Amino acid sequence: MGTEGNKGHGDLRFRGMEKRHVGPERRLDGADDSVHERTILVGASITDAFDFLADGRHDPLWLPWISRSHLEEFGGGVGAAYAQVVTDSAFGQPDFAYRVVHYRRPVMLGIEVVSLVLHPTATYRLTPLEPTSTAITLTGAVPNSRGAEPDQGAAQHWVGLLLEGLPSLKACLEGWPGLS
Repeated sequence: MGTEGNKGHGDLRFRGMEKRHVGPERRLDGADDSVHERTILVGASITDAFDFLADGRHDPLWLPWISRSHLEEFGGGVGAAYAQVVTDSAFGQPDFAYRVVHYRRPVMLGIEVVSLVLHPTATYRLTPLEPTSTAITLTGAVPNSRGAEPDQGAAQHWVGLLLEGLPSLKACLEGWPGLS
C-alpha cells in the first residue's frame, strides 16, 4: 500500500512515539475488540529487534512487572509457550502464561495470553527504516465479552503495561550488547 492509504494521518513510522486508540474493531463473530496501538523507533536492526522480542526470556529486562520468564514448550516460532512470574497484583495471580501465535521473522510476532480468561493478544510489526533503525508497532487487542468486566479489566491492564513498557524496550534494544 502506498502513501495514499495514509493521507491525513501522517506516517507513524517517523513519529517518535504515538499512542492511539484504534478500536473498536469488528470481529467476524460480531463482538467488538478493544484495540490499542503504539509505534516506537529503535536503533537496532530489524532481525536483532525481532530476535530479542521473540525470546520471551528477555521480557523481564524491559517489562518491570515480570520478575521471571522461561520457555515451557517448543524452542521457537509458533507454539512456543512461556511461563512468567508477575509482580503486579492487579492480575490477581502470580503466574502468567502466553504462547506465540504468529511468527514471521523478522516482520511480525504475535502472542496470546492463555492464563487470562479473555486471552488478550499483542502483535509486534517491525519495519526496517535503515540497516540499524527499526519501527516497532505494538497492537494490543482485548476481546469484548459482555458480563466479564473483571476479566476485561485484567486483560486491558496487560495491554496497557505492554504499551507503557515500549520506552524500556527501546532503551534495552539500544543498549543490548551484541546488537548492531
